[in-house]
Amino acid sequence: MLDVVLQELTPDVDNVLEFQEPGEAFLVKNFTDADIKVKVDDAEGSVTIPAQSWQLVLINFTGAYPRELLKADHIIVTGSGAGKVEAQRIDRAGYPL
Repeated sequence: MLDVVLQELTPDVDNVLEFQEPGEAFLVKNFTDADIKVKVDDAEGSVTIPAQSWQLVLINFTGAYPRELLKADHIIVTGSGAGKVEAQRIDRAGYPL
């Protein structure tokens, strides 16, 4: 199922992009005129995506064997620029990437 969210960025606040189902990775496109920071669910740290670019954001692996990716149903985007952010939930029919 294609699960894509396109949202106008509200500058300098946490913008929550919610998905229909939890995912293990997200393709995030930054259409704003400034860098954005992307945080997955309640994970520590964030990923910086430069203006007018994109990045695949993966959630950390669990320590269990076989290795599985954790899943989240939302990401949190912050930034100071104007424009839109698009995110697509990526999965492979329930199998880790």
